[in-house]
Amino acid sequence: MIRIIYYFSMWDEEDGTAILRYWFWNKAKTEKRRKRVFVSEIESLLRYAHKSQFITRDDFRTHCPRTNSDGGCGFAVIIRILEHFQVVEIALGSIGSQAPTTYDAF
Repeated sequence: MIRIIYYFSMWDEEDGTAILRYWFWNKAKTEKRRKRVFVSEIESLLRYAHKSQFITRDDFRTHCPRTNSDGGCGFAVIIRILEHFQVVEIALGSIGSQAPTTYDAF
């Protein structure tokens, strides 16, 4: 069974830039934590990945500074979206106690 952690909220715009808004529960499940992913930053990350053939968390920090300013969970959201569309796959590390460190980009 797939456990849903992040919930899509809406497409929106901020300062003329398209964003995806999502949320997740805090640990006590008493408060929604609202976050955002900037679409232009996903594009920038994918352009870089097309050349480098992989994506790391450092790449996310470099190419997605506004998304990263909401916290590192934006990296997980972007990677899961790209995995869903079969744009990336896990290259190093494993899902479990420690998160993968590198994703191959196709």
